[in-house]
Amino acid sequence: MKRCVMLSVLVGGLCTVASVASAQEAPSPVQGEIGVWSGYIFRGVPQFVDPEVPALQGAVELGYPDREEGVWGRLWLSTALSERTANTQAGRADEVDVALGYRWKTSASSWLTLGGIVYLRPGDEPLDVREEVTARWEVEIPIIDRLRLRPYGAVYGEVYRMLGVYGEVGVQGRLELEYGFWAVAGGYGGTSFYARAGVVGFDVLSGRAGLEYVPTPGVVIAGVVNAALTSLSVNQSPSVLDEHGLVWSGLEVRYAPAF
Repeated sequence: MKRCVMLSVLVGGLCTVASVASAQEAPSPVQGEIGVWSGYIFRGVPQFVDPEVPALQGAVELGYPDREEGVWGRLWLSTALSERTANTQAGRADEVDVALGYRWKTSASSWLTLGGIVYLRPGDEPLDVREEVTARWEVEIPIIDRLRLRPYGAVYGEVYRMLGVYGEVGVQGRLELEYGFWAVAGGYGGTSFYARAGVVGFDVLSGRAGLEYVPTPGVVIAGVVNAALTSLSVNQSPSVLDEHGLVWSGLEVRYAPAF
């Protein structure tokens, strides 16, 4: 029942996005996405007991086209698409994330976003709640006419439950091809430290590559493959790569008027 409700929220949100887009000639600040993934991996760590359990994920985001200044918000939902064994440490099947912040334009091609994120696991009793304050700086570097390169750095601080910080630096790139196709690739490295007793910090390296198709302005269909290596043990295996590495993929549809 919970999964049906969450799916209804996702579909309803995307329908709202589409209606807003059709009612306005100018690009809408509202964006949305929905996709199916072979697993739910967060910062290189599986969030399901079985990392190969597929997940349905989607979001509705309020921002400004071309990342101009203004309020930024995001509602993100995820649920498992098959039965799985519940494990509080590895995460429940359903998750709701709410993010809110403000974006400043620090130069002609760079932006700073400050805000916060609340992570909710409605399947836990009592309700599992985590929070982070966030800061992200990104810059767009022109390489050639068809190539968009965006390095970034981000810091996430958890000040209540786990009392720690996670930092990440990375780069995202898009290369325009022919007939509405784009090649996408990127990667990041992250590390964390937590002062709370019993909470283990970790390091992660992750990369992604994929192909996007834009059939009409604002609509993006994407297929992506991700890979990650983490200092934590994610599988019981004698192979170092299998014990600390994961590969997952997904197919999603996005409404992104600023694309």
